[in-house]
Amino acid sequence: MSGSFFKWLKHAVTGYLLALPMVALFGFFFPWPAGQQALSRYPDQTPFMISYFSHSKYRKNAKSNGWVTRKNETRSYVLFPSVFSNPRIVTISQTDDNEPTVSESSAPLTLIAMTGMFTFAVFGAWYFWIRSPRQYELSPEVANFYGSQSPEREFGRRIS
Repeated sequence: MSGSFFKWLKHAVTGYLLALPMVALFGFFFPWPAGQQALSRYPDQTPFMISYFSHSKYRKNAKSNGWVTRKNETRSYVLFPSVFSNPRIVTISQTDDNEPTVSESSAPLTLIAMTGMFTFAVFGAWYFWIRSPRQYELSPEVANFYGSQSPEREFGRRIS
């Protein structure tokens, strides 16, 4: 079981490590007009998108017997350079074509947790993909000790 867990962990940390920059690049290359308008109230700040959520819901209208579409889009940003002096997450949500709503959450612990998870992902990617496993192999004496389950062996030597 531990072998499959480590295989899963290997791909999970790599996926997380790639996901955060991909979300930020998505926000940079595909700016959201409603979001850009809402972010204009933060001058001299560079928004860094950290999450994206979009959901469309289709249902049949009983009165008109037609289809009704509701679209909800939410993006969350961290603002640089103020993230170091005033850590906060700015979330912008819009339902259909209504005016977007902006909410700020002062979340230093969330940002610390995200930084910790990203650091763990960097370490995990290095551990699973970059480091050479041979440099951490056990010496034959230690390997024999840990690999032996019989009481006749002690520290890799036979007891006479």
